[in-house]
Amino acid sequence: MNNKNVSSTDLIINDLSNKNNRLTDKIHELENKLQQIKEQNFDFFEISPVNYIIINLERRIHNINSNACKNLKISRTSAINHKITNYIHKDDISKFNEIIDIISNNLIISKIQIRLLSSDKRIINCILQGKTTTNTEHNLIYLSFTDISELKSEQDEKLKNKELLEKLITASPDSIIMFDKEGIISFVSSKTLLLFKEKNENDVIGKKIYNWIIPEQHQIVKNNINSIFDGKDSIKTNYTFIKKDKSCFYGGVNATTLKDNTGEISGFIATIRDISENVQINQNLIHMRSILQATIESTNIAINVIKPNRELITYNKKFIE
Repeated sequence: MNNKNVSSTDLIINDLSNKNNRLTDKIHELENKLQQIKEQNFDFFEISPVNYIIINLERRIHNINSNACKNLKISRTSAINHKITNYIHKDDISKFNEIIDIISNNLIISKIQIRLLSSDKRIINCILQGKTTTNTEHNLIYLSFTDISELKSEQDEKLKNKELLEKLITASPDSIIMFDKEGIISFVSSKTLLLFKEKNENDVIGKKIYNWIIPEQHQIVKNNINSIFDGKDSIKTNYTFIKKDKSCFYGGVNATTLKDNTGEISGFIATIRDISENVQINQNLIHMRSILQATIESTNIAINVIKPNRELITYNKKFIE
C-alpha cells in the first residue's frame, strides 16, 4: 500500500516537473520573440525617415533616432538625459509643456505646430505628435516631428504676395474685378463697389458680370472672352455699364487671364475705369469738327486748316480747286 502511495506521489511530482519544464521553455520562447520584436522595433525606430524622440515624464530625452539627430545637428550621446526643451524655441516651450501634460495624463495622441531649434540655432517649423506608452521600466512619451519649414516658407511667401496684391488693389485708381469663365464674379475691390454704387461685396459675389453691362453688348462680351481662348493674350475694350441705380456710364476695360496649377484658364482679372467724360469730350470734338467742316464747305473762299507743325487737318473743295 505504501509503495503504491510513493509511486503515485512520484508520478505527480514528475508530471508537475514536466509541466514546469514546458512552461519554462514557453517562457523562453516568448522572451526570445519579445527580444526579436524589440530589435525589429529598434531597427525601425533607428532607420525610419520620421524624426523620433522618446522622452520620460521629466521631459528628458530617453532615446532619439538618427534622422532626428541629423535634423537637430546633435549626437545621440549628447542628447540622452538632456531636457528636450533645450531644443525647443523659447516662445514655444510653454505651449509644448501644456501639451505634454495633456498627453501624460490622458494617454492621448496630440498634434501641435511648434518650432524646434537645432544646435546651430536653425529654426525648424514642424508638426509635433506624441503618445504615452507605459512599459515595465519607464513611463515614456513617444514624439515624432515632421519638418514643415519648406511648406511654412511657401505659406509665408503666399501671404506676402497676398498682402502686396491687396496694397496694389487699394492703391489702384481703377476698380478691379475677378470672374470665372462663365462670368461669375469672385472678387471686387472697394473702388468697384463705389463705381457701381453697391453697398456690400456679398451683394455681387456669385452673380454674373453681365448684370452690369447693357443687354445689347452681352454677345460682344462673350465674343471677347472667347477670343482669349482662341489665343488672344488680353482684352482692351469699352462697354456701357449699368450701376445699381440704373444709371449708365462708359467703362474702359483691361482684362487678362487667371490660370490654375495646370496652366488652364480658370478665369479673368479686369480693371474698369469710368471714361464717360473722355467719351463725351471725343463726341464733342467730333461734333465741332463736323460743324467746322460744314462751315468751311459753305463758303466760297478756299480754306485749309493746319496744325502748328503744318500737319493738314481739313480743307474745303474751293481749296482743291
